Amino acid sequence: MTPDQYQQQALRTASTALGPDMEMAVRALGLCGETSELSSERDPDAIEKEAGDVLWYVATLASSAGITMSEILGPLSFSEFQVVVSVQDPDLAPEEKLMEAAGRVAEAVKKKVGHGKSLDRTRFIVDLSEVMDLVARITDLYYINLDSVADGNVKKLQARYPSGFDVEISSNL
Repeated sequence: MTPDQYQQQALRTASTALGPDMEMAVRALGLCGETSELSSERDPDAIEKEAGDVLWYVATLASSAGITMSEILGPLSFSEFQVVVSVQDPDLAPEEKLMEAAGRVAEAVKKKVGHGKSLDRTRFIVDLSEVMDLVARITDLYYINLDSVADGNVKKLQARYPSGFDVEISSNL
């Protein structure tokens, strides 16, 4: 599955009930929470699950801003992106940087939603790309393939929401 196909699958399970600005704000909060959980995990199974959750928030936040995953990852598949990232700087401590990058995304959303400022699309793409870069570094440390993360996340969401997002199902999780 391509990153853009993943994004379409993620959107199938994204709420739209609160309106565009509030949904974007909720997704930014979700990204911060999930990056915090991913950063503190050491169990490969939990890392794979949390990486999938972060991936979902990146994809749906990007959509909120009219951005595709291919604008974030370039022409690369998830696995190709992961390999390029891993070769660039193997000594970076990604857990230390991930929440900072998610915080920049949340700050941009806060300024848009709360302060009425325009979203700097180019900067938003850079910040989401950095989140993906750091997720790729973390998963690579545990030999977890990002294509597998995306596939597993889609399967989980299809099982949870077979007909798309449902508030009632979500409130019972």
